[in-house]
Amino acid sequence: MPELHKQPLYTWEGAQGFLRHWYVCGFFPANVIHGEDPNLMDAKNSEHWETDHLGAWGGEAAITDAPQQEGDAGINWLPVQADAFKQKLLMGELRQNYPEIDTAAQDVNLGDAQWYALALLDSDAERTVTLKFSVHDSTRLFFNGALIFDEHKWHHVIYDEVSVELSLNQGRNSLLFKNERDGLVARIVDDNGKAPEGLVQLAGDDAPRRVDNAAHAMRLHALTLEINNPFTGSSQEDLSTWQNEFRPIYERGMGVRVPLSSNAVKEVQQVACDGYTRFEIKVPCEGDEYFDASILIPDDNRRNGKTIITPHGHRFWYKHVIGVDPEPQPRWSQMGPEDANYNEQLAQAGFVTAAFAQRGFDNRNDVGDGHACNQLARMAESMGYTLPGFYHADITCLADHVATIDGVDGDNLGLGGLSGGASISWIIGAYDERFKAVATFCGLARARSWAYSGACGMQIVPDVFPSGDSGEMLSLIAPRALLIGQGRYDASFSILESKSIYEDARKAWVAAGVEDKIQFEVIDSGHQFHVPTAAAFFEKNL
Repeated sequence: MPELHKQPLYTWEGAQGFLRHWYVCGFFPANVIHGEDPNLMDAKNSEHWETDHLGAWGGEAAITDAPQQEGDAGINWLPVQADAFKQKLLMGELRQNYPEIDTAAQDVNLGDAQWYALALLDSDAERTVTLKFSVHDSTRLFFNGALIFDEHKWHHVIYDEVSVELSLNQGRNSLLFKNERDGLVARIVDDNGKAPEGLVQLAGDDAPRRVDNAAHAMRLHALTLEINNPFTGSSQEDLSTWQNEFRPIYERGMGVRVPLSSNAVKEVQQVACDGYTRFEIKVPCEGDEYFDASILIPDDNRRNGKTIITPHGHRFWYKHVIGVDPEPQPRWSQMGPEDANYNEQLAQAGFVTAAFAQRGFDNRNDVGDGHACNQLARMAESMGYTLPGFYHADITCLADHVATIDGVDGDNLGLGGLSGGASISWIIGAYDERFKAVATFCGLARARSWAYSGACGMQIVPDVFPSGDSGEMLSLIAPRALLIGQGRYDASFSILESKSIYEDARKAWVAAGVEDKIQFEVIDSGHQFHVPTAAAFFEKNL
């Protein structure tokens, strides 16, 4: 048997008990039976879901200790470590870091493959604990050789998606996960949500790693960076002093101000709709160009006197959110009723709303193949600007026009969106005090996360991290109102990470004496905008 070493359970974003040390084995055929494009948590069907691939080692129930290296699998129980930052065991990153896994996966379709991950535990006493976990498309889970969980559904890796109770033996215990597709994350906690005292992982010597991995080297460097200008005060005076110091750093990161066009907005047409009128316009931008936008004005008997601008994200685009194009078919990111047309729904609820075709999307994607956001970001930065800065220019021109509408207060506007639209909302909300209430749904991550794994160009404000992280940036919004909405089953943005950022930022609102102006709301959904939560927030704060 290989020699094993005791390793602690790990902490990430204040959440304790993560399992980071694993033995992995694979790959085996799954033979996924594909049907229509599935919704989040729809049942999945694979021919070999119940197939025991571990006959060379005595079968799945026999894997209760570190196995010998034998059998005909591509990877034979390789000892590896999960992601050093987010504690996920991701096959894509394992391929980057471990040559043996990369070799074994060369001719494998990971979307149609099965593999195993084994964690060994040592407990100093018998105890009952809770295992929180998620596997890409769920798992068959064996605890000390007994099958205790078997669920096969379409979804990505979601922190704390499933919770099961374990009665640990004193001494050695084993967890064997059978997985499909890319990843796994697991942690063990006691009744207080803490890592149980006296419980450790048992790990073998880490398999040989690549030493010429440029991305991994940058990731490791990102982990060493310390935030050097956090807000630590406790009074309004402390907050004002800190904001006066940090705001110039943030404004410098946003780049040179994009000059606004002097051209006039062009009105295209008015369309009578259910409960509102849609005003379609062309808004000027640099280069004597224009972009499409729509303002939805509720009928007089519905109008509530409040106005919101809603940047869209990567999933739902301009025509989706205003309700012109049919809603997209359900996908892995969705759960329950579609909220693609959230701009339209808010208008029907009484809000004046405005949305626009964003750079790199719809008819504004004229940069060719590839990720338009990233190419546009590089173009902007080569001139001293940033892509969020260009977004600010577009939103400013749109907001200026919206402010000319009877009954609209141009200095009391709301700003909110989903995903990339959420990111751009809080980025601009921190930059421009014109927006008195800012709502983000499934679009909040740490700047350290972007440094660690990259992000879309619309979500990056350069040169701010590590002077501050996302919590510091959000703190520039205080004492204005901020809503952080997070889908419980969102795999794109983590509920653990967004809650931790909220806790960092909340200190600013507490210091300002307006803690009720910042909200963190968990929505029982996937990667979605939640209209009732947004409507209540803007109704209260505008």
